Amino acid sequence: MKRLLFMLVLLVSTPALGHNYYVSTSGNDSIGDGSMANPWRTVQYAVNQAYAGDTILVREGRYYESVIFPRSGTEESRIIVKAYPDENVYMDGSIAITGWEQCTSNEAGLTAGGLINVNYANIYKTKVKTVPTTLFENGQHCRTARWPDQTYGFGIDAREFQAVPTEAFGVSNAVKDNTHLNPQEDDSFWYSYLSKLNAEQLATYYNGAQLEIWLMFEGNYKQIKTITGHTNNSIVLESSLRRNLMTGDRYSIRNHPHALDSAGEFYCTPTTDAEGNYTLYLWPLNTNSLSSGIRKAASGHCFYAMDKDGITIDGLKIIGYSGRGILFSHETGSVHDNSYITVQNCTITDCGEDGIFIWVGPYAQIKNCSIARVGGRGAMVSTGSNAIIQGCDVVDSTDTCISFYGVKHGQIIDNRIYGSRGVHSNGSSCYVGCENILLARNIYYNKTNATFQDIKNVVVFANVIDGFGTEENRIGTWPDAYQGTSGYQLYLNNTFIRTARSNAAVFRLATIYAYNNLISGSAYWPNITHRSHNGWVGRWTSQTADSGWTLGEGSWQMPAGWMQPGGWAVATQAQYNSIFKDLDWDSYEIFDYSLADGDNPAVHTGRDIQQFLTDMGIKNLFPDFDFTKDISGNPWNSTPSMGAYEYVGGSGSVTPVTPPEITSHPADRSVSEGQTASFSVSATGSGLTYQWQKNRVNIAGATASSYTTPVLAINDNNNKYRCIVTNAGGSATSNEATLTVTTNAPVITSHPADRSVNEGQTASFSVSATGSGTLTYQWQKNQSNIAGATASSYTTPVLAVSDNNNKYRCIVTNAGGSATSNEATLTVITNAPVITSHPADRSVSEGQTASFSVSATGSGTLTYQWQKNRVNIAGATASSYTTPVLAINDNNNKYRCIVTNAGGSATSNEATLTVSLNIPVPVAHWLFNEPYQSTAVDIISGQTASLINDPNWGEAWARENAIRLDTGIQAMQIPMGKCRPESGTIALRIRPENTDSMQILFGHALNSMDNRIALYSAAGSLALGIGNVLQAGICTLTAGQSCLVTVTWDNTDYAVFVDSDLKSSGVFNGFLQLDTTADVGNYGVPESRSSGLGFRGLVEDVQLFSTALTAEKINALSLTHYVRENRLVEFVVNGVDLEGNPISYTAPNLPSGATFNIATQTFSWHPSLYNQAGNYAVVFTAPDQPDHIVTVSVLDTNVAEWYVNFLESAGID
Repeated sequence: MKRLLFMLVLLVSTPALGHNYYVSTSGNDSIGDGSMANPWRTVQYAVNQAYAGDTILVREGRYYESVIFPRSGTEESRIIVKAYPDENVYMDGSIAITGWEQCTSNEAGLTAGGLINVNYANIYKTKVKTVPTTLFENGQHCRTARWPDQTYGFGIDAREFQAVPTEAFGVSNAVKDNTHLNPQEDDSFWYSYLSKLNAEQLATYYNGAQLEIWLMFEGNYKQIKTITGHTNNSIVLESSLRRNLMTGDRYSIRNHPHALDSAGEFYCTPTTDAEGNYTLYLWPLNTNSLSSGIRKAASGHCFYAMDKDGITIDGLKIIGYSGRGILFSHETGSVHDNSYITVQNCTITDCGEDGIFIWVGPYAQIKNCSIARVGGRGAMVSTGSNAIIQGCDVVDSTDTCISFYGVKHGQIIDNRIYGSRGVHSNGSSCYVGCENILLARNIYYNKTNATFQDIKNVVVFANVIDGFGTEENRIGTWPDAYQGTSGYQLYLNNTFIRTARSNAAVFRLATIYAYNNLISGSAYWPNITHRSHNGWVGRWTSQTADSGWTLGEGSWQMPAGWMQPGGWAVATQAQYNSIFKDLDWDSYEIFDYSLADGDNPAVHTGRDIQQFLTDMGIKNLFPDFDFTKDISGNPWNSTPSMGAYEYVGGSGSVTPVTPPEITSHPADRSVSEGQTASFSVSATGSGLTYQWQKNRVNIAGATASSYTTPVLAINDNNNKYRCIVTNAGGSATSNEATLTVTTNAPVITSHPADRSVNEGQTASFSVSATGSGTLTYQWQKNQSNIAGATASSYTTPVLAVSDNNNKYRCIVTNAGGSATSNEATLTVITNAPVITSHPADRSVSEGQTASFSVSATGSGTLTYQWQKNRVNIAGATASSYTTPVLAINDNNNKYRCIVTNAGGSATSNEATLTVSLNIPVPVAHWLFNEPYQSTAVDIISGQTASLINDPNWGEAWARENAIRLDTGIQAMQIPMGKCRPESGTIALRIRPENTDSMQILFGHALNSMDNRIALYSAAGSLALGIGNVLQAGICTLTAGQSCLVTVTWDNTDYAVFVDSDLKSSGVFNGFLQLDTTADVGNYGVPESRSSGLGFRGLVEDVQLFSTALTAEKINALSLTHYVRENRLVEFVVNGVDLEGNPISYTAPNLPSGATFNIATQTFSWHPSLYNQAGNYAVVFTAPDQPDHIVTVSVLDTNVAEWYVNFLESAGID
């Protein structure tokens, strides 16, 4: 399903063009941009930036890092990491080992059996936490110290082991020191060292060593046994082997300090010390290396990815990683996998685990890689389809060199595999469900083989499997627990198999088709039911013609030595003839396996297998593989020879071929970007193949004599193209042709669009253009360049109304020319004003003015209109406004301003004007709002005034807002302590009943000419006695009419006011002191009250002041009436015009509950209980007359306790 989905995507998409990024050891990840001129420093950083289609070119140097791929490419748009052409790039996973110190003669780790290693002075030691398996000195491999001496760099190779010399003997007899004390072997380390030891020393020499033994023919089973010394100088095991050693087994002593005997070797203690450290010993090649030149494989995997597709790793050298060189891992259960992974042209050496491992890798390719000395498999693809491992050299892998696991269609072809010593000693393996596998043209050297388990349809064609003198080389399977069988169909054709043991070539295969092979024997030859035309050496005597065993049609048999130098034997001849041209036991040259001239039974005696391959469907399984040619590329004869090489007379099986010669080189080309370019080459020679290169890197699929590029971009300019023409005789490389790609002028693909924004905002414009090379941008406003506006988009500064109708365009330029976009028009919409500072509330006293101001922002001309109570104020058209002189009726007016421009208007918050009364504050003030009491309480300071002889309260029920004096002997005695003799004011609001008789209005020290204050009426007029002054006839008092009578004194000056009018003033002798009390409405002394001359009328309120009030304040006082909530306030409005005529007022805006009787000009009001306290300006108006404003000050009444209880019971706060 994944493959199908991918193909569907390809129908609607094209490969990404991608970018080339560069990495260099001189680069910088922080400030680099990945260009050739400014590369990045690490491969990991570059991989983190790469997306599908991108190529990372790594420049020459050594990179100490591990790389993880974070994302996938695709089949056609890969993520590629490759070495820069012709440069060596090393990915190095090693780390330095330091802390070395020279050993001394008492070094315990170099002592065995009481003997110190005689080379101790050359050996250095350090502590390590883990035992290193690979050690380098300045890049050169160090060898593990063992016996026989190791001569190879990594791990354990079969060549490091000593062969057991005698078969069927126990270890104590077979492996003796005296075997190696032969004086004839003067260069033997054991002779030069052990010959100097006495018998006692020899007896204890091996104590603590380990014997590593390889038992052949049992799955290459390995045993490690601890050994001790013995009196006969032989090796004795502490426990027995599973069987005695035999010829073909091998052994090696390790973990023995005396095996460290030459420069370049290292040895590590088998156990740790108390701190958990191993001791590592090294005989360095150069002691200068000890400071920093000794390194071990340490980092994990070099390249790692999990379930990533479309990745190519090309041309890198990977060394010294403790894990795998390259690992593409898979999360179990994931629906993703590692599709289209390619690893090519890489060198991977000295890694602790697999060289290359691709897990769940459909379409995986591992090509032309060199893999050596890895601790696991060399190259492996696990679970996938259409995998290929081709052209690789794999040597000395600890496990299988090349492996398929569960691959459903794959090829292992053209590889060189040698030196494996894995658990199964496999050169290659295909197991656990592999189907439709081709092994072809591979050469297996030195203890390697091709092994199978649970396979189906495996074709082995034209391979060389050379045992190099071992007994292990073969094609076969091991016991199969997966399917309970030993294998399925295997097609064995034209393959050469050589081994030192005649029964080890082909065995344990269920169904085998074997034709045209040269085989040195088979343990299970009878299983090969489909066989003919093979040359072979049978198993012992059971598989010979003499024993009656049928060889198969066209087959022939030779003695066991047939592959050894000197020839082969024919039953009817006693003469040995040579089969091979130049075959030797240590041959590694592929042409050494070519067939010799002469009477050679392998030449042109095979079966024509082309029809067989067609009939079996094998050619259809592998349509891209040419079965018509042998391993060296020569075509098979119609009657082919046996083995992997076709016979060519006179010179062995390789026909002398004239190398190609270029007769016509590719020519330079010049094209415009967006076009293609074609190159061609002509050459002479036979069997020519072609490989085109771009900048000396192979172009995939460019294998014809001509090559046409894909559509070209400007970055293809100056690319170099050449062709390598190859045949069996060699190759020829053409001259390089230079490609010139000229730049097209840019093309605008998306023009900037018109924009409409409000002033104060910004506007953004963008342009899109296609064009090669570097595109530069220059934005213009009204066809003039905008400084710094050089990107594909442009954002204006904050805009004003003056920017309206500006025109913006962009000029895009590259090396090929320029293109100018359409103009975009900017519309800037005027914003309505924004109030930035609102008018603030103001509090003033009456008679003053108040000022308000507003601040606003906005474009254009701002206009202002102030409003009072939301009605425009004529002429108030500035940003500030000052009221006229204010009266109390202006209290609580609301002022706001409307600011307007072309974009609209904004209305400020309302500011509240508070106009406070300019009323003087008394030192004592008695109101009569608590009726039927014998006293009245001063509302200012709480002083008590006594009501003498029971004055009446008010005029009737619910009108008890005054006291009525009507007997002539009644009085209100008030305290005078708050008044001062220096200055003061007495204000009485009264309503006389009649004014004809003598009546005392106010009496203080009436009998003293020094401190007297006496107000009285006589004959209808008001009189005053103050100090030594008596003034009569001051003014007329009208019976039944309320008035405010005020007396002031200031030192020796006095004045009398009625309401707001000054009625009299003068000079008196002043006061020395004031009495403690005075009478309102009588004499002021008890003995005089009985005369009956007291005031007859209503007393509404009494106020005392400690200063002499001015006329202005007395006017305010006369226009102010005080009342408590729920008590009556009532007064008559008296006014005359300029001619003395009474004014008839109306009251259009009365407080709630108040009445005004126009006929009597009387204002009456009972303020509601608990909710109408405050100052009220009551305006009385008349046509053509000024307003008459009276303030009614309503005093708060404390809530009665019963009412509080009632509210609480109702749940009301």
